[in-house]
Amino acid sequence: MKKIYLSLIAVAAIFTSCEKNEVLVDAQSEAAPKAIAFESFSQAATRATENNTADYTWAFFNHHETFEVYGYKNTSADPVFNDDVVTVTSDGAATPTYTYTYSPLRYWDKAATSYQYYAAAPSADDWTFNGVTSVATQNEGYFTTNSTLTGTNLSSASVQDYVESFKAAAAGDVDKLIAAPKTVYKAQFSQTVQLNFIHILSRLNVTVKKAEILKDQTVTIKKLEVHNLLKTGAFDEHTAAAATAGNHSRWTASGDAVTYAAPTDQVVTATVTTANPDPDPQYLIQSLVIPQDAAFESVALDGKAKAASAAVLFTLDEYNAYFGTSLDATAFAALLDAQKTKIPAVVAANEITATSKPYLVITYTIKDPANATATAEEFTAYYNLANAFGLTTGNLAFNEGWQNTLHITLNPDLIQFCAQVSAWSSLEHKLEVK
Repeated sequence: MKKIYLSLIAVAAIFTSCEKNEVLVDAQSEAAPKAIAFESFSQAATRATENNTADYTWAFFNHHETFEVYGYKNTSADPVFNDDVVTVTSDGAATPTYTYTYSPLRYWDKAATSYQYYAAAPSADDWTFNGVTSVATQNEGYFTTNSTLTGTNLSSASVQDYVESFKAAAAGDVDKLIAAPKTVYKAQFSQTVQLNFIHILSRLNVTVKKAEILKDQTVTIKKLEVHNLLKTGAFDEHTAAAATAGNHSRWTASGDAVTYAAPTDQVVTATVTTANPDPDPQYLIQSLVIPQDAAFESVALDGKAKAASAAVLFTLDEYNAYFGTSLDATAFAALLDAQKTKIPAVVAANEITATSKPYLVITYTIKDPANATATAEEFTAYYNLANAFGLTTGNLAFNEGWQNTLHITLNPDLIQFCAQVSAWSSLEHKLEVK
C-alpha cells in the first residue's frame, strides 16, 4: 500500500462576526435597564479544506444547543450569573436566526464599570468553575473537567463530507468547548454579549481512496482501526495561560486505551483517476480524541501483524535457525505453542504487538466485478500511527482544537508478467568422414 499522507488542520483565526440572533426584548421603556443578552459562535479549527458542504456555518448551534455561563460585576464578588443555562434555538430557515434564552432575566447595572463572563458547553454537571473568590480575582476564573471517550465514530457508508456535530444528543462522545473570558465595559452595556467558543478536545479523521489502478475493481474495507490512544483525560484550564497551536498541556491523558473503528464492509467509492486526480475524500473515521502524544515507534511498513496474544510464536524457519534444528512442517506443527513461543529477547523489533504505541490496521479486499467466479483477495497492513503520518521520530501530537487527518490511497503494485524463451543449448562438432 502506498501514498499515505497527512492533512493537519491548524487552528483557524477566530472570526470577528457572530451568528445572526434575536436579541431578548425588554418590554420596559427605553430609559429602563436593558436585559443582558448573549450570542456565540464556535471557532473554525475543525473544518477540513476538503469539506464541500456548501451551507456549513460556524454557528454554535451546529455543535451544541446549551451552554452554562458565569458572570460578575466589577463592584461585587457575588455572581450575577452562577451556572445559568443559556439555551440556543434555531428557526430552521435556510439562513437561520438563532434565539438565546435564559431565566430569570438579568439587567445591566449602569453603576458598574465592567462585567466579566465565563462560559462552557454543553451545559453539564461535569464542568467545575474555579477561581473567583473576590472582586480582585474576577479575571482569574477557570474551568476544569474530565472526559472518558468510547471511540464514537460519526461516519457511515454514504458519507463523503464532514459530519460536523458531536452534540450530546447525537454522539456517545461529546465535543467540549469553552469560551474565551469576556470583559464587557460600560460603553458596551446594552449590547449583546458575544462569546467565542473553542474546542478543547482533539479529533482524528481517516479517509480512504483507491488509486486509478483499482478503478474497475470492487474494493471493500473489511477493517480500519486505530489502537492504543488513551481514552480518559483531565482538563485544567489554569494549567496554561492559553491553549495555542501545538499545545495540549492543559490535558492529562490516562487510563486504558480505546479503539477507533470504521464501519465494516465499506465499499471504497472515492477513486483517483486521470480525469479526477483529487476526488472528494471518503471519511471512514471521524472521532474525538483526548489531547495527547502518539509516539513514533520503529516498526515495519510492510504490515507486520499484531500478535493475537502476548505470546509471539516462531515460524518454522525462525525456529530451526534459532535452535539449530531441522524440523519439518509436520514435526513443527506437533510442538505446543509454549515450545514455539519466542524468547522476549528475540522478538523482532518491527513487530506490532498489543503493547505497541498507537497504531493503525487496515484490511481490505479486491474483487474483479467482471469475473463472477473471482474470489476477493484480502490484504492487511499495520502501521505505527505517527509513522503513518510521515514521522520518523518524535510524537504525533493531538492538540486542543486540532484535528489530525490521515488520507489513505490504496495503491497496490500490480503483479505483471513478461516472458522470453531461452536459446537452445547446443553442441556443434564437425565430423569429417573419409
